[in-house]
Amino acid sequence: MKSLYLVLLGGKHEQANVEVYDVIPVICSDLTEA
Repeated sequence: MKSLYLVLLGGKHEQANVEVYDVIPVICSDLTEA
């Protein structure tokens, strides 16, 4: 699923460690906006 999130983010970060940190804040931002 991480790959799907990267695509939605634009695939800017491909590093495993960065993926998780980038996905978490993005999800939180989406929930806040929603």
